[in-house]
Amino acid sequence: MTRSIRKLTLGAVLAAVALLAVGIAAAGAHGGGGKGRPGPGGGESASKLVTEAATRLGVTRAALVDAIKKAAATRIDEAVEDGDLDADDAADLKDETADDLRLAMSISRTRVVAANVSKTTTQLNTAFREARTALLVARIDEAVADGDLEADEAAKLKDDLDEADLPGYKAGLHGLGFGPGPGFGPGPALGFAFGDGRRGFRHGG
Repeated sequence: MTRSIRKLTLGAVLAAVALLAVGIAAAGAHGGGGKGRPGPGGGESASKLVTEAATRLGVTRAALVDAIKKAAATRIDEAVEDGDLDADDAADLKDETADDLRLAMSISRTRVVAANVSKTTTQLNTAFREARTALLVARIDEAVADGDLEADEAAKLKDDLDEADLPGYKAGLHGLGFGPGPGFGPGPALGFAFGDGRRGFRHGG
């Protein structure tokens, strides 16, 4: 492999590391690409991350998925009670979270998910942080095995990863909130609105 190709490959792996470190990319709940590769939106799937985190929490994947979806439903119900979301929109959103694990994670509150699996928020965040690290290491090792990355470059990436402050459950997104405000995603709006469009769906606590 030429030096220029190695640089391009290293840049691609670094970009992949950055994607997963920031959060779950848009592979969604349906598994992303094959063999643990990124899905259409890049990054690891929510499903793969939750599976890894469940193992580290000592709970089943099904239990953790159920905890996440129940926490999302609770958050949606609270928004209806507060007048921030219409009942019809809430029903549609619940249907979406039932099918989209990434969306359910974004809407749910960390403390509620943790309580639903009888864990502390610290335990939940630690499990997801460790899961992110494990998935990144696996991606780096796969690049080496495929001949796309030199061993010394992989070692450097792993050293950088050891020093990285990876996010926990919420992936640095701070959760979704309801009511007027910016959209969904870090920074300015990627937002969407329900009903008459005057009530947005934004980040919250």
